[in-house]
Amino acid sequence: MTGLSEHSHRQARALYLLEQVCVRIATVELSNGDTAQSLRVAREASEIASKLSLSDPADAQASEALADTYVLLTDLESRRGDAASATLHLNKAMSLMEQVMRKNPTDTENLGSQAELYVVAGDLASRSGDNQKALQLYEEAIALLSRVQSENPRNVGARERLAATYNKVGRAQMKLRSFDAAVATLDRARVLADPATAAARQNAQALYTIADSYSLLGEIEAGSGSDATLDKKTRLQHWQSAVSCYQQSLATWAGVKEPGLVSPDLFDALPPALVTRQLTRANAALARLTSAKSSGSATAHP
Repeated sequence: MTGLSEHSHRQARALYLLEQVCVRIATVELSNGDTAQSLRVAREASEIASKLSLSDPADAQASEALADTYVLLTDLESRRGDAASATLHLNKAMSLMEQVMRKNPTDTENLGSQAELYVVAGDLASRSGDNQKALQLYEEAIALLSRVQSENPRNVGARERLAATYNKVGRAQMKLRSFDAAVATLDRARVLADPATAAARQNAQALYTIADSYSLLGEIEAGSGSDATLDKKTRLQHWQSAVSCYQQSLATWAGVKEPGLVSPDLFDALPPALVTRQLTRANAALARLTSAKSSGSATAHP
């Protein structure tokens, strides 16, 4: 009996490791931009995790692994526009996560996983056009990650995910046209990501967050610069700020080796090629407005 027990344990361990490898491959494929292949591998991971969970329903690790694969499937299906499948897997993930949290409600890893679930749920709401719901879900994630961070300030991973989630809050606030709130939130994200330390340690996740914060701030400034109801001087200042933000975003991106579609923790960020395009447009708008101002001044003072 002991031999059979050891064999079962080794088999379960091998399956768990295989599931983890599949999850890793799925995230790499997503980062490379192949969402379809990422989804196929994620489904394999989910099947393995399901077998593990069914073989021993009391195994907390197996339940957590299955919940994580459901979260990954939700994210991938949401990205591909399959809201129905994404919602199905989101509900399964939530049900499993509730069971996991009941068993160990104070475990920081579980709290982090629950925060990730809220972030993915927020992304699904955002892609479905419900920005208010997305904002509420992101704020739920912020509350959990803030709790983890306050209990252990040295938890760098929680701090990085908290900073990246603030970017999501800021993006949602932008969509809801709460621009002043968005600026404050994005500034908070950059402070948490700690630009000086991130650059010195080549912390990829933090660099993604900082680069994205700057690009989003540039987008806000560009929007204000395009506002024809403002006077030209104010518009010029906004376009100058937009150019500066895009430049700082690109300078941050320069510290990331081979940027992917998503960050190491699977957060979205405007890729450097698109930031470059935004910078070009901002410079062109700034040049046009400067030229128009100069022409106006020349006409007024012949």
